[in-house]
Amino acid sequence: LLRLSAGKVANLRLFEPDLQKLYGVNLHAANLELATSCIAFLGLADFDNNRMLDENVSAFNELPGVTEDSPWFLMRRATTDSLSENPRVSSNDFSSTLTDLKAYFYEYSASYWTSHLRASGKFVPRQVLESAIRLTHRNSNCLTNWSDQYRLASRELVTLPSDLEPLIVAAFFGLIHLANEVLDNYASELQKQSKPLALSWACRMGHVDITKTLLAHGTPVSGAWVEGGSPISWACAS
Repeated sequence: LLRLSAGKVANLRLFEPDLQKLYGVNLHAANLELATSCIAFLGLADFDNNRMLDENVSAFNELPGVTEDSPWFLMRRATTDSLSENPRVSSNDFSSTLTDLKAYFYEYSASYWTSHLRASGKFVPRQVLESAIRLTHRNSNCLTNWSDQYRLASRELVTLPSDLEPLIVAAFFGLIHLANEVLDNYASELQKQSKPLALSWACRMGHVDITKTLLAHGTPVSGAWVEGGSPISWACAS
């Protein structure tokens, strides 16, 4: 499907000229669609009003848009039926099954929204970037929820920083679109204070484009130390 989108499937147009337009998958567009969906899901009011990772995963008790014919409702009803029909199935098993069902897409979104956004190509709609900024707003439940989930699921060697805000998130994950939006349109004293730390994380993670952008916006080259190194020491190490 990727080759179809790029017109690299031999002789296909001779048989069906519309296949490329109908079914070709553009990698950048696909990543943008996934990023948009993940960001929208993580930013739902349910997750902004509730802390997620308590022992009962309480914010998942009533997902938005659940109807009697939705997959979640049908699976919950099937699980309930099996529990009533089979006395050997414990209520703990039932509770665990529901929790697994409810948290699956949240875990995926929290783990990969940044990867999809980074792979979205040169153009990302400003509306998506504004949603990402709201998702990374300092001290919000949305930020706390997805970042806690990311830390639980991540297998990366470098731990996600604890003191997060939009520019730090952009520098850590290499989100150049987000960094440019913040630096160009969200100037504040807080962002000014964050730039040295963002430069250090950009160098630590090897994101050259964000390093250049931060320097172009007057960020001091001394930066701030992260994981035992300054921006220059991390750049030299890499």
